[in-house]
Amino acid sequence: MNACESSSLSDRTKLTVNLMNLFTEKKAGRFFSAWSGQIFLLTLLFCTFVISFYTIIKFIPFLFSRFTYPADLEWMEGGVMTHIIEIGAGNSLYREPSVDFIPFAYTPFYYYVSYAVSLGFKLSYQIPRAISLISIVGTGAIISVIIVRVLKPLRFAIPLGIFGGIVAIFLILLDFFFTGAFLDLARVDAFFLFLLFAGLAVLIEGKSLKSTVFSGLLLACAFWTKQTAFFFIITA
Repeated sequence: MNACESSSLSDRTKLTVNLMNLFTEKKAGRFFSAWSGQIFLLTLLFCTFVISFYTIIKFIPFLFSRFTYPADLEWMEGGVMTHIIEIGAGNSLYREPSVDFIPFAYTPFYYYVSYAVSLGFKLSYQIPRAISLISIVGTGAIISVIIVRVLKPLRFAIPLGIFGGIVAIFLILLDFFFTGAFLDLARVDAFFLFLLFAGLAVLIEGKSLKSTVFSGLLLACAFWTKQTAFFFIITA
């Protein structure tokens, strides 16, 4: 082998080594970049879960004290109780206004459900408030189920679904600081949200005629709880 061929072989060897080093560095860079992204995402999810769970736990005594309060916590609660009493007395809610009774501008389903529950218990503020609290938890559960169904092929679908439900309840409770803290009260709003989410979830996930009919029934109940459901129904 002459000197020229030896020099050419040496140059090709150096080029090959340099290319291999460059490839290895890029591969290692992608590897560590992927791991750093996953670590960041897991850290973000963990912090969100801790904050959400801690907030829910701290809210429980606050919600319990409001639930057991024996009088109005907000001006509409007394009106809601009056609606339930009027139903129990066999009176029409949407009659001519008088000094004795003027109905709220809401559809009546929440009042009738509250009255139906009160038949097995003594009528009190706790009955419509309990419906609101159960509705908050139920809305979180629906969101959790939706997440599990969407992520079903993944290994961590169920933990992510539980995570999503807890965060959903956290966001509902966070709403207390911006909207006057009325979702746990004797008002239609939390029950309306529950029925609306339930109806839309069944509509999205259902594949049969029965599920479509059931979704329509839930959305109709949402409308008869609060008429603003109309805008969600026409877009569904």
